[in-house]
Amino acid sequence: MAALVAAVVVFGLLMWKKEFAQRIGQALGVAWSRLRRLVRKPPVTGWDQAAVRFRRQSNDLVARRWPALTLTTLVSHLGLYLVFLLTIRLVGITATQVSWAEVLGIFSLGRLATAVPITPGGVGVVELTYIAGLVLAGGSPIRAQAVAAALLFRLLTYVLQIPLGGVTYLIWQRNKSWRKPVHPEQPSPVPVPSS
Repeated sequence: MAALVAAVVVFGLLMWKKEFAQRIGQALGVAWSRLRRLVRKPPVTGWDQAAVRFRRQSNDLVARRWPALTLTTLVSHLGLYLVFLLTIRLVGITATQVSWAEVLGIFSLGRLATAVPITPGGVGVVELTYIAGLVLAGGSPIRAQAVAAALLFRLLTYVLQIPLGGVTYLIWQRNKSWRKPVHPEQPSPVPVPSS
């Protein structure tokens, strides 16, 4: 929880004022440069300006697209919850053993666990949260089913995405036709009419 609160505070300061974004970018750059020095790499530069640019772009994006971002986030979470509920029912845990409201509470705790960066993607932590929550809600007779439901859910919503992401990355690396240049070409000057 302390790591989550610290991350939220740092992110809030980064988004609040340009000066905080610069300081946070500088501090992260210094810390990263110290780590790079351990492996004899040169220090990083420009992280303060990158943080300011990230702040500006993020604020612009949220100001323009907040309704769409909010709607898609809600749809995403609702979809994940329904997949979790279906996997629980598919492995044989009935509504009398664990209600949909209890499943929603367990799911919410699992989503919160993914926000704490203990392991990449919450691997291990999330599964433990789901299994423990289901067993606490349904009792010891559903232990095996709780493990199966949690692992099946994570397989469908996390593990299968990794190889799919790898394949799309390889396609992206090989096909360069749709990429835009990093630095857009400067527009040609507008001709001045002669008199």
